[in-house]
Amino acid sequence: MEKKLKKIMNVKNLIFTLAMVALVCSAGMFSSCGSSDDDDEQEKPGVVYDHTKDGLVGKWYSSGSNVAPLFIQYALADSAYIVFKNDNTYVGATFWQGARTSLSGTYTQTKSSVGNIWTILLHQTSPSSVTSEGIFEITKSGDTYLMKYEIVQTEPALGTAPTPEGGFGSSSGGVYGEGFVQKYIRIPDVVYDPTKDGIAGEWYSSGNNIAPLFITYNLADSAYIVFKNDNTYVGATFWQGARTNLSGTYIQTKSNVGNIWTILLHQTLPSSVTSEGIFEISKSGGTYLMKYEIVQTEPMLGTAPTPAGGFGSSSGGVYGEGFVQKYIRIME
Repeated sequence: MEKKLKKIMNVKNLIFTLAMVALVCSAGMFSSCGSSDDDDEQEKPGVVYDHTKDGLVGKWYSSGSNVAPLFIQYALADSAYIVFKNDNTYVGATFWQGARTSLSGTYTQTKSSVGNIWTILLHQTSPSSVTSEGIFEITKSGDTYLMKYEIVQTEPALGTAPTPEGGFGSSSGGVYGEGFVQKYIRIPDVVYDPTKDGIAGEWYSSGNNIAPLFITYNLADSAYIVFKNDNTYVGATFWQGARTNLSGTYIQTKSNVGNIWTILLHQTLPSSVTSEGIFEISKSGGTYLMKYEIVQTEPMLGTAPTPAGGFGSSSGGVYGEGFVQKYIRIME
């Protein structure tokens, strides 16, 4: 009887360990096979996702009944989110009743000769260093991509990986059935369109892109800003390592002069001021470039540039393009 109880406990411990590994890796696995998003990139602008070629590249989430049964049974996760990037790295997180476990690593995906099943090899670096292997299959229902996913830690070994031939539930000889099979839904790609989205996104400026007078007056040698879809912004300027944080709200409006937009900013940090100006976005290869000029109008420090006057028209053109800043958009 004692030997039988010991054997049962060993099986339970193995199930728990496998569940934890599969959960962590399943979250990790979905962040490498492809392209883009969030922090993180998902797809390059203009590139349309094709699951038959791109595999699991993109952003994925799992919750509710899509979470593997044994993850729920052993209180390991009630939801998961992962981003598989184009550079074959992944980042993500699993959650249990609000508690978060962050994940990261690298991955390699390979299309098998069995139906639409792919194999995946993951080298996880956080929260621990392990190697896992498994399979996944992506299907499409309407406009939604669904992924079925099963992996097993193979180094240090906790079991044997499922195979395309054996199908889902074949890990460790099929002893757990589909208990560790996770289902994910792909988060739709948002492809940036400067003609519609304007300034929305993450931007940075440094080196020769900094406005000449910012350098002359020791105001900034680099800048980073995020214009969010909810019409708020956050960012920072830097001068020789010193950082000044920025935040506020903004309104952008497309003008009838070429590709120039107007922008109205209500800054709340580091001080409460209103600024107005113009910007124009162009594309060079796969990179979006922005020309940007604003002036503080409340309390008034000058008059704002206009689309008709063009860049350098602030305060009657007295400063030329001295306050015209250039930014590069950070890829999503």
